[in-house]
Amino acid sequence: MKGTSIPWVWVAALSFWGNPCWGQEDGQQHAPLHLDGSQDCLDCHEDLLEGAKVHDPVDEEMCDACHDQADESKHVFQTPADLSNVCASCHDAPVGDVMHEPVQKGDCMACHVPHHAENPKLLRSDDMEELCTKCHQDSPDLNLEYIHGPVDAGMCLMCHKPHASAEPTLLEMDTVSLCLSCHEEVESGLDEAETIHIPVDEDCTLCHDAHSSAQEFQLLEKGAALCFQCHDDIRERTDLPVDHAAVREEKECMNCHLPHFSSLDALLQKRTDELCLDCHSESVKGDDGRQLAAMKELLTTGHVHGPIEEGNCSACHEPHGSEQASILRWAYPKTFYSKWNPDLYALCFQCHEESAFRDANTASLTDFRDGERNLHYLHVNRERKGRTCRACHEVHASPLPAHVAVESPFGNWQMPLNFEQTEDGGQCAPGCHAPKSYQRKPGPVPKLEVGGLEEQLQQ
Repeated sequence: MKGTSIPWVWVAALSFWGNPCWGQEDGQQHAPLHLDGSQDCLDCHEDLLEGAKVHDPVDEEMCDACHDQADESKHVFQTPADLSNVCASCHDAPVGDVMHEPVQKGDCMACHVPHHAENPKLLRSDDMEELCTKCHQDSPDLNLEYIHGPVDAGMCLMCHKPHASAEPTLLEMDTVSLCLSCHEEVESGLDEAETIHIPVDEDCTLCHDAHSSAQEFQLLEKGAALCFQCHDDIRERTDLPVDHAAVREEKECMNCHLPHFSSLDALLQKRTDELCLDCHSESVKGDDGRQLAAMKELLTTGHVHGPIEEGNCSACHEPHGSEQASILRWAYPKTFYSKWNPDLYALCFQCHEESAFRDANTASLTDFRDGERNLHYLHVNRERKGRTCRACHEVHASPLPAHVAVESPFGNWQMPLNFEQTEDGGQCAPGCHAPKSYQRKPGPVPKLEVGGLEEQLQQ
C-alpha cells in the first residue's frame, strides 16, 4: 500500500487528546518531551482505550509502532509520511490487480479510524452503504423501486472486496459465479439445459443492474426494449407490416421465451406447437380479417400437416414479424383463385417439388393424378382462375387424407368439397364442378364428357 502524510498539526492535536499529562519545570506545566519508564502515552490519552474495538497497538501500549517523535525539542509524535508502510507492517498487503482507490493512495483512514471505534474493523461507520456512498456519490441510484437484496440490507461486502480484487469493481469473484452463489434456482438448471442465454454464461449485468432499477428483477430496460439491445435483427422483424401480437402484448418476449436457460432451442418455454396453442386454442381473427379456426380442436381431427406433426409451427410461420400475411415465412396465395406463378408458392415449395405443379404428366410426382395426368397441374397451373392450395387443402389439419379440406371458404360461403378416398384414387363433388373421380392405375384414362373437369375449371 502507498501512504499519505498526515499534517503534523492534526497529529499534534491527537497527541493532546484527553486529559493532558504535564511535567513540572521552573514552575511551568507542559507535555513531556520524553517518556521514562514510569510514564506512558495512555496516562494522558486514556480515552483512546474507549470503544468496542481498540486498535491492537493502542491496547498493548505500543504507540511507537505507529508514531515517531518528529522533533525531540517538541512534544510532537506523528506517523511517517508513507502511512501504508505503517499499516503493512502488521497487516498483509491486499493482493489483486484492481485496488480500492483509498488503498492505492495509502489512505487507510478514509474508511478506518486509527485508535478505537464502536464498529468492527475500526470502520468509521457500521452502515456500509453510508460508508461507501461517502465516496461513491456518482454511483447509480441505489434507491430505485427494485433494489438488490444486499444493497437494500447495506451489505456491500456481500459482492465487493474492500481492498483489492482480481475482478473489476472489486468483485468477490467473476460476475456469473457471484450471482449464482445466491441464485441457486438458476444454477441448478444450467447443467441440464440445452440452451443457455449468453449473458448467463458471460455477464449477468448485461441484463440486470446489480444495485437497483426502475424495472422488475432489476432489469436495465423494460420488456422487449432490453432484448432488442442485442437482438437487433428481431427488432427489425417486429417493424415489418405483419407483426405477431405475442411480441408486443403483456410479457412481450417472455410470452414465449425463458430468460436464462431452456431445454429447447431459442430459449423457448415449450415445443412450438404447444406454445402456439396457449394463445391459438380458441378461434381468433387473422390479420386479413378472416376468422381462424380454433386450432387446438382442429389439430385433433386426424391428418395433420407434417411441420405441425413435428411440433414445428415456425417451419412455416415467422414468430416475430413478416412481410407475408399470417406471419408466414415465404409467399403463399391469400386468395381462392390465382394466376400460376411459382413465386406465389415459395412457402409450399420449401418442402414440395415445384415440378409436381409444373409438369402436365407424371407417374410419380404426385398421387393426385388420373393415370399419368397430373391433376395438381390441371387445377393450379392456369393463366386465369388457377385454384390455389387453400381451395382444396386445410393447411393445418383435416379428418381427410392429405389434409384435404372438408369445406373451403369461397367468399362468405363455406363450400363443401365432398371428397372421398378410394383404393386407387378418389372422387369429389364440390360446388365448383360436377362430381369427378380419378384412378392412378395404368390403363385407359376415363374420358371426361364434354363440359368435363378441365372445361369447367376454365370457367
